[in-house]
Amino acid sequence: MKPMQGDDREDWQLSYGDMVTLLLTFFVVVVAMSQVNLGVLEEIGASMRQAIRGGELRPRYSLSELVEDVKRMIEEEELQGQVDVGITPQGIAINLKGAVLFDLGSAELKPQAFPLLTKLAGKLKALPYRVSVEGHTDDLPIHTQRFPSNWELSAARAASVVRFFIQQGIPKERLQAVGLADTQPRAPNTSPEDRAKNRRVVIQLLTL
Repeated sequence: MKPMQGDDREDWQLSYGDMVTLLLTFFVVVVAMSQVNLGVLEEIGASMRQAIRGGELRPRYSLSELVEDVKRMIEEEELQGQVDVGITPQGIAINLKGAVLFDLGSAELKPQAFPLLTKLAGKLKALPYRVSVEGHTDDLPIHTQRFPSNWELSAARAASVVRFFIQQGIPKERLQAVGLADTQPRAPNTSPEDRAKNRRVVIQLLTL
């Protein structure tokens, strides 16, 4: 074999040096790209964590502001003593006496109730929480073809309010109708006045 000459040795060293330089450059680029990707992933992760915590579902205004708005609506509609609102462990409860919304023994909404319910729907749409509509009755039994018992009457009343809210643009996925008959009275069923308190619809804004 012919021994390598001096020029050949220098060419080999130059080629080797170029290869090492290229490899080092390649690794630098790979590391830099990895760092950029990690940064992007961290931003994506932060956005997802914020979304999971509810960062993208920030209400347009607070629950206390909603309570004050409902109180103003009650005054505007001159329904003091017929409608009340308060903060509960679950969120907000709006209590409406049955006579405000329905005739006795009926589940058809009164036209006079439309303005109040329309205003309420507008406020509830601005908040991202679930809404539970509960129908309640007194302990006097009802036996009609449509309503064999207070269970059917209370459920139908809750459903009527829910349907109205859907028509006003509240997503149906956020709504539920619950009939509770006479199982959760506000007052003892011992007088006409107390029974009137128990015939009611409760709109629960569930924040938990």
